[in-house]
Amino acid sequence: MPGAGGANPSCASHKPKDNDPTENAQSVGSVITFGKFRTVHLGDLTWNKEFDLMCPINRIGLPICSS
Repeated sequence: MPGAGGANPSCASHKPKDNDPTENAQSVGSVITFGKFRTVHLGDLTWNKEFDLMCPINRIGLPICSS
């Protein structure tokens, strides 16, 4: 996807959380593309696992949304 593999400037402010001892850390995420439509569904992935996907390199190329 466009932007995948590029450095992610949003990573500098990341603060890891405690590891989640539940099965959530073993969830599966999916990136779905259909024509121009793109979405990502990360299931119950934990904060730290999502960080691993997006930092320090944005492996999936989707824009970063922070809340």
